[in-house]
Amino acid sequence: MRYLTLLFVLSLAVWADPPKEGLEDTGNTLVNRLQLHLQVADDLQGDPEGSLASAGSRKSVGKAVLFSAVLPGAGQFYNGSPWKALTFLAIEATAVAVNVSYNKKGKDKDTEFKIYADENWSEQRYWSYV
Repeated sequence: MRYLTLLFVLSLAVWADPPKEGLEDTGNTLVNRLQLHLQVADDLQGDPEGSLASAGSRKSVGKAVLFSAVLPGAGQFYNGSPWKALTFLAIEATAVAVNVSYNKKGKDKDTEFKIYADENWSEQRYWSYV
């Protein structure tokens, strides 16, 4: 379980966005936010056709959520991220396989316990303890 957690935490770097050029960490959160705000404002003002603002509105967020609810990863595939889609689908398939495996192991142990209890139970010994 520790290895899975470690793998998950390390895989978060795949989805992390690289820092924008021209932004430096000053150590002050307010200054960093102001720099980021000014950078975004400059990017939007430098785009006369509005292609940056409308780029995200081509895909429906609701559709992506519904697709992901039906099949894990389908929303990411809809948004144009096939590798993320495969990753989410693989994680979901692994989780289902682990769940089925552990349920089967639990049922096997339950059956083993019942067989052991039936073989070693004695009514006479039971009444002697009561």
